[in-house]
Amino acid sequence: MEVFPTDVDLDTALEGLDPEPLWRQFDVLRRIPRASTNEEGVRCYLRALADAHGWERDEDSAGNIVLRVPGRGAGARSSSLAIQGHMDMVCVKDDNREHDFASDPIEVTRSTVMVGGEPRPVLCAVGTSLGSDNAIGCCAGLALGLTPGLDHPPLELLFTADEESGMTGATNLDSKMIRSRRLLNLDAEEHGSLYVGCAGGRDLVAEWDFVGVELGAEWEPVAFELFNLRGGHSGVDIDKGRANAAVESLRLIRGVAADLDGFALRSVESGGFSNAIPRFCRIEFWVLREDLSRCERYVRDFADALMLRAGVTDPSADWEFQRISLHGEDRAAIAPAASLEVLRALASVQDGVFAWSEAVDGLVETSSNVGVVEGDSRRLRVEILSRSSVDEEVLRIQQKMSSMLEHTGATVTFHGAYPGWTADPGNPLLEAAERAYERLFGEPPKVKAIHAGLECGILGERLDGLDMLSFGPEIWNAHTTDELVFVKSVSAFWSLLTTLVHDLCE
Repeated sequence: MEVFPTDVDLDTALEGLDPEPLWRQFDVLRRIPRASTNEEGVRCYLRALADAHGWERDEDSAGNIVLRVPGRGAGARSSSLAIQGHMDMVCVKDDNREHDFASDPIEVTRSTVMVGGEPRPVLCAVGTSLGSDNAIGCCAGLALGLTPGLDHPPLELLFTADEESGMTGATNLDSKMIRSRRLLNLDAEEHGSLYVGCAGGRDLVAEWDFVGVELGAEWEPVAFELFNLRGGHSGVDIDKGRANAAVESLRLIRGVAADLDGFALRSVESGGFSNAIPRFCRIEFWVLREDLSRCERYVRDFADALMLRAGVTDPSADWEFQRISLHGEDRAAIAPAASLEVLRALASVQDGVFAWSEAVDGLVETSSNVGVVEGDSRRLRVEILSRSSVDEEVLRIQQKMSSMLEHTGATVTFHGAYPGWTADPGNPLLEAAERAYERLFGEPPKVKAIHAGLECGILGERLDGLDMLSFGPEIWNAHTTDELVFVKSVSAFWSLLTTLVHDLCE
């Protein structure tokens, strides 16, 4: 596979940004396809980079890769330090955007966002997710090794695979690849915060197999679409009140169906990832011809009420109801009785925040996100990601969901379970980072746990005696087409990283 050259001019949107070595690496990664499970292009680049600089490298069967950078200056004889990020990104695009994530580069642009009445410069993508989660972290690790004059311990730059769709890279990491017993995870998204704990989680997948029915001429096909919602990260944004397009659409159509004389599902399409709040949903269904005008009136009433509720958090949300034309004799449907049963069950699945932490003020303890609903008259599939800082709560709420969905004939399986990361108040990395942060910025950092699935929980189980800390720049709206990174926060993040790494030289 061709490796992107690093001696070309920076994209104009990246020119002049600090630190230049980090942004140059970002310019490389944005051009390499890196959807989850399709990270081979990144590995090819990392191999070539290591070989060009004489760094040792190692890989395992899970697709993880480690580059070993010798210590420099005051850190030449220090204990090694692991710097960790994940190679993949969540790939989403606007409905009207032509983009192939298997081949097309991410197009970037600079803009400003008003914060506290002041304009702040940001970097964002054009019509797609940006991939700053976790490209900024990966590029910061590479920049440490590539920037002359930086003192640092021997570095193990660990790039994990498939974080976004299941954390399978971290879960199956060959523990022999990592010799360090201190690790900086650079996958956090709030500058000024140091993370010492995270939630665990698990995916629930429910699948139905149907024997479709052919409906007669008295049935008419219609479609409801809900679109232009904000979406977001199903962990850090789950408490922001943003509407879930799948959940809202299913509940709306359940209300409509309850008032009609006849109803049958044809297809549902919403979401693409269990860890992203869906921005779009389309439900095609059948109603009796004499119910068409009544159906349209009901949809309008329910949708108008939804727009009022969603107006604050999702101001661009919109909807459309239409009669649709079918080609040929395609009159397949899920049987009316089964349609209503499945629709009621899905519309009853609890989504959003379940419980707040009693230990940490303002922290979500337990939540669920209906991330994917897709299928037709033969097969329907749903993915739900539940998270909690109390592992038993994930099991409890998913068992309740499982029983309800299995009652309607679904086959339920569980995938991608990962543990939470419990804070260690005596963490020496935290103590060093607090000192470095206050020295740089004149105030103490916030020490937090996060309601998201950092790989630290898994790595802590895989690597005995590992001290860990997570931090990063300011990233908003990850996993959406509104994703952006505040460029000045990247510079501040880099200052903290290089200062801390210097301080960790022994």
